[in-house]
Amino acid sequence: MLTDIEKQKIIAFNQDEEMVEAVRKVLLATIYGNGVLKKGQDANPLKNGALALAARTVKGEVIMSNELLGEDLRGLAQGVYLLESGFVELAKVKQNEEEEEDEGVNEAR
Repeated sequence: MLTDIEKQKIIAFNQDEEMVEAVRKVLLATIYGNGVLKKGQDANPLKNGALALAARTVKGEVIMSNELLGEDLRGLAQGVYLLESGFVELAKVKQNEEEEEDEGVNEAR
């Protein structure tokens, strides 16, 4: 499904492990990083995605049932899982072995 240019750019991206981790951190920050107490930062547990869902209220009244909260939390977890699965698939993008062999072959011979 990827063009050769797209494959090459993903391969280059994967070779920079720090960039891969930086992108992962940015994409998952609201789930992995928020709500964690950090030196020099105000404590705000509602930055945590799961806690923010559980604390949703309107004028102090809970606006969702426990069943809906569970569905939303499951959806949040599924989103994280799928995003992580995407990183696994990105790591699998390699140059096709056929393409590697073809590069050394001079078809004009």
